[in-house]
Amino acid sequence: MLEEQVVRIYRAAACPPAEAVAFERGLQSAAASYPRWAEALAPHWRAASVEAALVKEDPFDRILHTGGAKSVIGNGPLIRTLPAAREALNHLLLERAVA
Repeated sequence: MLEEQVVRIYRAAACPPAEAVAFERGLQSAAASYPRWAEALAPHWRAASVEAALVKEDPFDRILHTGGAKSVIGNGPLIRTLPAAREALNHLLLERAVA
C-alpha cells in the first residue's frame, strides 16, 4: 500500500491533505513494523540492484525516512529505490514459502 501511495503522489506531483495524512499513517505503521523484518530483508536488498548497480543503502530505510508526502513529489531517486525494495520483499516471500 505504501508503494502505491508513493507512486500516486509522485505521478500526480501533488498530494491533497487527506492523502498526505493517509501517507503519514502508512509511513508510521511501516516504520513501526520494519525493525522486525530488517534483518531478514537485509541479504535480499543487498543483492538487489538499481540502475544496474548493487544497492548500497537500505531501500526500506530510505522510503521510511522520506520526510513526508511533499518530499515524494519530484523525488526520482526515491522512485528508483522502490524496485529494489519490492525485489527484496519478493525474494523473502519466496524464501519463506520454500522453507
